[in-house]
Amino acid sequence: MVGRPIKKLTVHFKNIISGNAPLSQRLEVERGDEIGELLQSFNQLANHLFEAQEAIKTYAQTLQTIFNHITDPLALVNLNCKVEVSNKAYQEWISQKKGPVFNTECDPLKADKNKTCPIALIRKVIETKHPVSEYISSPEGGYYYTHLYPVFDQTGKVIKVVHYVEDVTEKKRIEEQMAITEKLAAIGQLAAGIAHEINNPLGGIILCLDNVIRSSMDEKTKNQHIELINQGLSRIQNIIKVLLDFSRTTELNLRVCEVKDLIENVLKLINYYLKEKSIKLKIELEQNLSPVYLDSNKIEQVLLNLILNAVDAMENSEEKVLTIKVYHKDSKMFIEVSDTGSGIPPHVAEKVFDPFFTTKPLGKGTGLGLFISKSIVEQHGGKIWFTTSEKGTTFVVEIPLEGRRIHER
Repeated sequence: MVGRPIKKLTVHFKNIISGNAPLSQRLEVERGDEIGELLQSFNQLANHLFEAQEAIKTYAQTLQTIFNHITDPLALVNLNCKVEVSNKAYQEWISQKKGPVFNTECDPLKADKNKTCPIALIRKVIETKHPVSEYISSPEGGYYYTHLYPVFDQTGKVIKVVHYVEDVTEKKRIEEQMAITEKLAAIGQLAAGIAHEINNPLGGIILCLDNVIRSSMDEKTKNQHIELINQGLSRIQNIIKVLLDFSRTTELNLRVCEVKDLIENVLKLINYYLKEKSIKLKIELEQNLSPVYLDSNKIEQVLLNLILNAVDAMENSEEKVLTIKVYHKDSKMFIEVSDTGSGIPPHVAEKVFDPFFTTKPLGKGTGLGLFISKSIVEQHGGKIWFTTSEKGTTFVVEIPLEGRRIHER
């Protein structure tokens, strides 16, 4: 009376656990006593669990559908670097070898945290308990912004990581085109000064050549004239080289650079322009400046944009002083460009980094200078901001000394 129905219940329960019987299968109840009530209660419990199981399946399918319809790659990764859940975009991203793949044989706690790879990024997330974002590129020309977000348990321990990848290839291409536009605008603004810098030595060269050809002179005088010609040609060559280096279109090319050299290159292009505008130049460089890891060509563009803006800001100032200051602080390099203009009004200040926003007359500005500068600085893992008052404005560029290293897969 008791043993057989209990055994039947136990066998059925084991079959459910092993998967040989569904939760929806009911036990036949033929008795109205306590044993029958037990079997009936079991049927009710099984039915409740079956309905809950179906609801979870439906919910999971709905989540997976939503997950798959997210067009950017998205995945959930455990601390052993194994991808547990991923959407179709992520699977395609991996299968097409567009980005770095997690190596499940690696230990994130032993990975080199200074390298930009998925394992090292997970280590950063574990150690800092904060999201980590890095730019990565692929040999196929793709450009991605990868984000890792920590998932915590109830004790605040990181147990998993959400890996989200943003394809910024097209955005980068557009920004490069906009940067070219801004470069051309800046060169156009400096065209008269560059022509003057080239014309002066060119006039001297012509004069010396004319003397050499038309007049009789001793060997010493002739050699002096030839030396002057060489000096003039070298000066023109240097100006053209700086101009071509500044104008060329390049991918982000990070290398160790001396900021002093960058400033000198920019001043070669703009010295005449500063003299023409009666600008007094002050350079304040901290002693023993460390080299910094950056793209010299792009940072030169940032400096030129900031200097040109500073010159324009002092158009109506009685005292026109441009100050360029460079110093170290907290493993970062700071470059300050200050003017003695009338400052930036509050209604303009909130828009200065917006694309195509400009206060300059039509034809004198593209409104891309500060927008492009901000983009370039952020690519280096840095920041740009400004302080302003009625006595002038200072733009500050902050760049980590190691820079934002961009590694290919």
